[in-house]
Amino acid sequence: MTRKNQNIEVLEKILEIVKEEKSKKVTMKYLIERMKKLGKELKDISKEKNKGKKLTEYNIFVKENMEKVKKENPNMSNNERMTHIGKLWREKKEKDMKKNKTKK
Repeated sequence: MTRKNQNIEVLEKILEIVKEEKSKKVTMKYLIERMKKLGKELKDISKEKNKGKKLTEYNIFVKENMEKVKKENPNMSNNERMTHIGKLWREKKEKDMKKNKTKK
């Protein structure tokens, strides 16, 4: 399910809630709580769909290196960590390409 489809589905659910609760006074707090619940449900559905999906080489690299980068740089934000891991990934790919060229 794409992000756009998820957003549409959430909006449709919100409209259903408002229609159901027409007789009651629907507060923003109530709507926000219902939206959070819907978001969790959609996340669970998405996880189920992706369970059997194979990880890419990059995904595996990130998983293997994230803890190491966190330990080495505890004050780094998540954005900075991902940027750093992306840089490491590019360096690794360049080394692999050079290796493959020298083998031929």
